Amino acid sequence: MSTATPSAERLTEGPTGPILILSVERGQLQAGLLVLASGTYQLVTQQRVARQAEIPVTEQLGELIQRLGEPLGCRLWDAERGQPWLHSDDPIRFPPLEQVAIAASLADHPRVHLISLTGHVSGAAALEALAESPAQLVGHTSLSPDLTSASLSQALAATRPDAVIIAGGYEQAGEGIRHSLRELCRLVGQALSQVPGVWRPAVLYAGASSVAQDAAGLLQTRNGVAVTVVENVAPGPGQIRTVGITAGLQQLYTRLSQARPGYPQLAQWASRRPAGSPARVLPVETAFVHLVQLWQLVQGLPRLHGVLCDEAGQSWRLHVWAEEERVTLRYVAAQTPLQALTGWPPVRLLCGNWPAAAGPAPAAAWWDPTRLAPAVACVGQIFPLVTVHVLTSSVWRQAQGENPLA
Repeated sequence: MSTATPSAERLTEGPTGPILILSVERGQLQAGLLVLASGTYQLVTQQRVARQAEIPVTEQLGELIQRLGEPLGCRLWDAERGQPWLHSDDPIRFPPLEQVAIAASLADHPRVHLISLTGHVSGAAALEALAESPAQLVGHTSLSPDLTSASLSQALAATRPDAVIIAGGYEQAGEGIRHSLRELCRLVGQALSQVPGVWRPAVLYAGASSVAQDAAGLLQTRNGVAVTVVENVAPGPGQIRTVGITAGLQQLYTRLSQARPGYPQLAQWASRRPAGSPARVLPVETAFVHLVQLWQLVQGLPRLHGVLCDEAGQSWRLHVWAEEERVTLRYVAAQTPLQALTGWPPVRLLCGNWPAAAGPAPAAAWWDPTRLAPAVACVGQIFPLVTVHVLTSSVWRQAQGENPLA
């Protein structure tokens, strides 16, 4: 995860034209318009609709964007080109959009089946990495004397994961451990070869590097399963390296979203600017991480703990701890109480509505009940100061809870 934050010089840059922000998720679509008024950008209008799966996402967004501009008498949708109003033959009367900033998570978090040499060492280390990743753990299997390729194939067919993660063996493991790890990979490879060819989970090997080459060969199957070797998640006693697994799962999550219908058009909308550098579509979760880092910088805080609740407030929460040049992520189930995050600082930034099942809501100093803030943060790829202006003037509210921190 990149920890880059905008420089002081970039915070002084700024546009003048209208900016469209979009938040695209599986359950809902949101749109907002940012306009420069009295020297600062403000969110002047926003709309939200439930996602209708039977309608193409770009078609539903087009209707939403068109309705967004109608009360203001401005053109935001180009029906002829089937895209936001990025080009205008009459820029004085109908100015084009300066930017279309998009936060989009079109896929569910990847389903993961963890297969480890042991449950208490490599398995525990891999679970720590999964807690920092956008992932759903649907199965965990450890090597045992009665494990067979047939039983493993049945388990994988039942869980149908998007990714299989294999972990085990220290970097200085003896030949006995390396032999067991090869045997585990052989069983996994055979199990994967027995599943239907149309279903091809990604395979991440996060075990001992001395076995990586053999493992890759044993895991390759005739139905084209792709194997990626990442950093050993448990390289030695008491050591946990989560970066390899978390990066691999984040990339898989991005690919799953990019494979959804409509994503290529969203990417084109975000990259087509009248002038200057293009922007990218960011996953909502990634945009939120950038938001927490930016706000920590702007507020001059030594650390900042922010929370993103999922769109329904019932599945998961993402906790982000930004401090100096590092950022720590933790995904938890929606009902997890705050006390479970031992050692974390108090929550000061909240995006979304706190799930009642998790107990009393934290009294954050900055609260966005609409969950539009990640899309506002996407503007910061090009114009960080606009993000700061809009968050300050139009987004943040005082959270309701105990012991206010502001």
